[in-house]
Amino acid sequence: MSAIFISHSSTDNAWAREIRDWLKGGDRKTEPERRYDSLFLDFDPEVGIPLGQSWRQTLYSKLELSRAVIVICSPAYCASQWCLAELAIAIDRGKLVLPVRIDPREDHSDLPRLLVETQATRLEPIGLGPGAGSGWQQLERGLEPLSWRDRLVWKEGECPFPGLDAFEERQAPVFFGRDAAIAELRERVTSLAGRLPALLLLLGASGYGKSSLVRAGLLPRLKADAQRDWLVLEPFRPGRTPFARLEGVVARARAASGRKALADEPTPEPLRTPEALLTRLDALRSPAQSRDAPFVIVIDQLEELLADTRPASPRAEPSEGERFLALLSDLLNTPLAGVLVIATLRTDALAPLQALRPELVARAHTVTLQPIRRDDYGELISGPAARSGLAVQPGLAERLVSDSGSGDALPLLAYTLEKLWRRRQERGTAVAGPGGQWWDFTIADYEALGGGGEGGVAGVVSQQALEVWEESTSPAEETAALREAFLGHLVRLSEEGLATKQAARWGALPELSKPILERFVAARLLVTGKGEARDQVEIAHEAMLRTWPTLVGWLEEGREELLQRRRVERLCADLTPERPEPVRRLALDELARLAAAGAGDRRAVELAAASPLEALLRGEAFVLAEREDAALLLALIGAERPLRECLAKREAPVALRRRAAESLGLLASRCGDGERRRALAQALEGWLRSEALDVRIALREDPVQIEAARREARRQV
Repeated sequence: MSAIFISHSSTDNAWAREIRDWLKGGDRKTEPERRYDSLFLDFDPEVGIPLGQSWRQTLYSKLELSRAVIVICSPAYCASQWCLAELAIAIDRGKLVLPVRIDPREDHSDLPRLLVETQATRLEPIGLGPGAGSGWQQLERGLEPLSWRDRLVWKEGECPFPGLDAFEERQAPVFFGRDAAIAELRERVTSLAGRLPALLLLLGASGYGKSSLVRAGLLPRLKADAQRDWLVLEPFRPGRTPFARLEGVVARARAASGRKALADEPTPEPLRTPEALLTRLDALRSPAQSRDAPFVIVIDQLEELLADTRPASPRAEPSEGERFLALLSDLLNTPLAGVLVIATLRTDALAPLQALRPELVARAHTVTLQPIRRDDYGELISGPAARSGLAVQPGLAERLVSDSGSGDALPLLAYTLEKLWRRRQERGTAVAGPGGQWWDFTIADYEALGGGGEGGVAGVVSQQALEVWEESTSPAEETAALREAFLGHLVRLSEEGLATKQAARWGALPELSKPILERFVAARLLVTGKGEARDQVEIAHEAMLRTWPTLVGWLEEGREELLQRRRVERLCADLTPERPEPVRRLALDELARLAAAGAGDRRAVELAAASPLEALLRGEAFVLAEREDAALLLALIGAERPLRECLAKREAPVALRRRAAESLGLLASRCGDGERRRALAQALEGWLRSEALDVRIALREDPVQIEAARREARRQV
């Protein structure tokens, strides 16, 4: 929706075009804070009236949604009934009306009678370069009441409420209710501009809107900062592969800059040191950009780096998260590094971060985000609705504010508003009310979604989850698969023992659960397309962990298995080439003990250790004995595919292939008398009788040893 409406007669199209160009920047392109991109001009090819649309209806619709109206006064304007109707509507609706005089005569013959008593802005027919007349300056002052959001374009027809997701930068025009926090954060960033390198931590509890504040509040303001040319990189979540995520951000920034790698350009050094990072960042500058312009690296949910940390050990090598935190610490100690790192961090993760990296926290500047004030909740509803042209039934906003409560109120309110918007879209029309009013959002819609009552807005999430899936009517196998998907893949425990969401590969989820999970995605309770490969799914917001009664029950009864999986994850963090061999051996021994102990422990190893063990089996950087132990462990947890692949890999060490065959035999022996056992036995027998395998082994091994290995594998089967 356009914030500025240019009202003019077709006779004055040239002036309308000139004013449009001036609003969009003209020769002021180096001053983003003085540009107005959100405007409507009827004949503009980008934002004007599309072919086939009713021009009268479109004009009045755009006028209703605008915040300010620039009136190009002329005799032709005064003679047009349609122009005068636009002006009357603008005055009646209380729009900011800025009359612009284009005729230099002193009398009022070029002014509509509605504006005769209004001080008109005189515009001489001059260029927009240096030395422009005072009329342009007066017009600029007249536009000052518009907010920074009004300068930004909001696409008509998009949902202005993000649901359980965070606001993104493109949603900045409809991000309301946090102006004070944006101003505070921006002030802190500005104060740090002369003290780089620096780290700014935005602290706050889950559900306070930290991600939204940075993405849709702070970053658009930095990019529009006329005082300093900030070079802002795309925000990223570190996950378990922070270096890969950072590499992706830098690569996309290079692609966006239009610079292509040359054929003879050396392969860039991995971003593992401050020197490598600063070199890659410096290469992103365009020739027109100042060499002093600082870079801004934005890390969202910094607590994800703490997922694989463990108490310090003299023999332990650092995990990926610890290495990335070390990179940040080294970067802050690099003189003249023109980089500001902005990171969001849950308040409860500050103490673990300080215990792990006290020097990093000591150097950090912090801003603690307070929960949004109840008095500002109404703006969360009315602001986006007004910008999008949505009519809210009187009393609904107050009802939503009253039902929001505390804690997870912010994401739950946003989810409720998103569902109301989608209900309006499905209905296709507004609802008629008394007195000729039309409402897009109604109290009846809210109650039909499950809102109100004791549950407040949280009832909407519960109701939507219930509509997606009802346990009482679901087969036991389906229920078990869905429980496994959530507890086994989509939820984990933090270091503090709190249930948190985590992304999971879609392919790793139980097959029986996928049709139901797809319905959760359609209801926007889950989100897909996460991860570097865009193949992951994730709970939309942790509020769901506390508001969907079924999941709350599963978490309570499954807490011990989640704790055990957390212990296994710590062991798996030691199964990397960077760890000393004795540390890896201890981890493998403990995992083997757990895998053989019982159903609960074995299941924890199966869920958390399958991928690390598979990587160890394939990894040539590991000792052969470790890879053989990994094959045995994979057999104990029923991981057939990596063992088959190892056995089929002719270039693999013969001893490892033999261990893979033995492990498959062990796996078959643990399968009972079912079809899987018979299939494994048949496949394994085929491998053992394969001429190619015989030749491969005979070239390196004693025939007596070959026959002994065959007998042992057959015995296992």
